[in-house]
This record gives sequence, structure tokens and C-alpha cells, in this order.
Amino acid sequence: MATYCPEDLASRELSCPICFEDYDIQDVKRTPKLLLCLHTFCYDCAKKLWRNDGSIECSLCRMLHEEVRVDDLLDNYVIIQHLRSLIKLFCDSAGESLRSGILSWLGGLISTCGT
Repeated sequence: MATYCPEDLASRELSCPICFEDYDIQDVKRTPKLLLCLHTFCYDCAKKLWRNDGSIECSLCRMLHEEVRVDDLLDNYVIIQHLRSLIKLFCDSAGESLRSGILSWLGGLISTCGT
């Protein structure tokens, strides 16, 4: 059985496969939400997938999740923890010039470090 390790996360897995925006733990709309099929989308895109009958169809595997509320979807804690680790790593060790260089890639999260 395959395992899912945070160290294996590629940059493409740190962004929503629908809107291609980076996940952002500071912005509710960009929080990674986990469907029961184990695919992850940002909160905003998951909300757009939600139907009036209370179901969500995964746009990757087409699995239909019935009687689901977007607000009840779990956060993808593997991705969230990985983003927190990146923030801590860069806040602890990066100089100001390096921080500004990676700021756009991390979607503004490094700005929480303080100067």
C-alpha cells in the first residue's frame, strides 16, 4: 500500500487542480478541502462543485458524494502541515532577500513571519 508523505508533495499538489491557485492557510477560500475520494480542492472550488441537491461530483474522478456540505469537508491536513513547515523553514532561516524571492510561490504566506 502506498503512503502519502508530506515530503513527497510536489508544487503541483500545493495548488488547486481546478483554479490552479496556490493553497493558502490564511485565506478560507484557498484552504485545501478533502473529498471522500481523497482528491483535494480549494474551498472556493469545492463550493462551486456543490449542487443544490446536497451532492458534490469530483471533477477529477467523477465520484458522486451525496449529502455533503462544503463546510463539513475536512481540511487536507497533510497539505496544511506541509505549508506550515515551509513557512517555519523560511521564517527561521531565510534572509529578507530570499523571503521576498519566494513570496509569490508561497502565495503571501511568508509575510506572516514578521521582520
